[in-house]
Amino acid sequence: MEDHPTPESLQELVRGGLPAERTRAVVAHLVQGCGRCLAVVVSRYQALVGLPRVEHPLTPEQDAGYDAAIDRAFAAVRAFVARARPAAAGGEPAAMASPDSLRLDTLLAQSSAARYQSPERMIELAEEATRVAASLTSPGPGLHTPRQIADLQCRAWAELGNAYRVADDLGGAEDALGRAAELFTRGTGDESLRARLFDLLASFYGARRRFEMARTALEVALGIYRRQGDGQLAGRALLKLGTYTGYAGRPEEAIRLTREGLARLDEERDPGLVFVAVHNLARWLTDCGQFREARKLLWQNRARHEHAGGDLNLLKIRWLEGEINAGLGELERAENAFRAVHEGFAEAGLRYTAAVAALDLATVWLRQGRDAEARHLALEAAQVFLVLRIHREALGAVLILQKALEVSQASAALLESVARFLRRAEDDPTARFEPKA
Repeated sequence: MEDHPTPESLQELVRGGLPAERTRAVVAHLVQGCGRCLAVVVSRYQALVGLPRVEHPLTPEQDAGYDAAIDRAFAAVRAFVARARPAAAGGEPAAMASPDSLRLDTLLAQSSAARYQSPERMIELAEEATRVAASLTSPGPGLHTPRQIADLQCRAWAELGNAYRVADDLGGAEDALGRAAELFTRGTGDESLRARLFDLLASFYGARRRFEMARTALEVALGIYRRQGDGQLAGRALLKLGTYTGYAGRPEEAIRLTREGLARLDEERDPGLVFVAVHNLARWLTDCGQFREARKLLWQNRARHEHAGGDLNLLKIRWLEGEINAGLGELERAENAFRAVHEGFAEAGLRYTAAVAALDLATVWLRQGRDAEARHLALEAAQVFLVLRIHREALGAVLILQKALEVSQASAALLESVARFLRRAEDDPTARFEPKA
């Protein structure tokens, strides 16, 4: 490792102008783990694909984000050079790393990093990755076989499909993921790529509210993660399984899956995911009537609320606390929570969500004997739902409630069941309403 490639050689590697024999020598050097040369390659690719340079001091949050982006870039480089290692006996020869495949890795890493800041930028970078992958139309000297090229193209299209999903362009996501699946059939059958593709398909099916298909796809990915011994990815898959199972109206099974997923996760690697999982677990416990256990779970995890991700998610936590209080018969505390949630979502312009919270508040008032106030608020909420043109099953639930309110026959149980159904219907339009007397 004493003979490092010259800066000019590393620059030419990035630009794609290095002769094939010299390319193999430089990549062999990188494979040995030379951090100094990896840093040079990463810096050259920063300029090539637009990773922003630091022109002024960063805030602590920006600094952490920049460090994370650099870490992802290094990970991309290491994944790139790992492809230059000899293949296992009897397998297809490993692809020699190429500048274009390194650029592809870097573009996809940047696309992933842009997810929470700019879905549009996420799409732009993934689209550029598909163009880079498309340029690999024929193998270069010792670089890639046709099947390995198909793998690279599959990966780019799969990540583009995910970017479209994040941006709520489900039609674009369906087309891109379909293209990725087609390319996968032409590739090497790589297990890690198969797992990633099915994981992303599950997220797409979840966004389409096709929960059973999402579960089937996730089970394929989960089986691969388990065989590979990747506890973190297996944990994430289990948590997603739990979420889709809960949305499908099976909270007991969702509790089991969520607990199993949490047990596999390394919280330091993804604290935000752990927060969401804990909140979901409290949600399923509440739906099962296990109010004290749900309250204990929320209380033990209050320190994680910093990962809630904004005021609206904090309102959702407050809402769940209100449901727990109501379930335990602590009506004054429940009233205060539901009032704050109703007002908070109304101020945010989320009329549907605010109206559901209004039904919860009306339920508490009805249980407190404040019938006139409860009836007035619930009728106002019903009018909001009718104006919003909700889907047929939800509309049926609202009309049943409205009729009962008009003849002063609406019980607390009916209000509660309608509110719970409307919360579920927002996640699962296929849900069916079963009113309580």
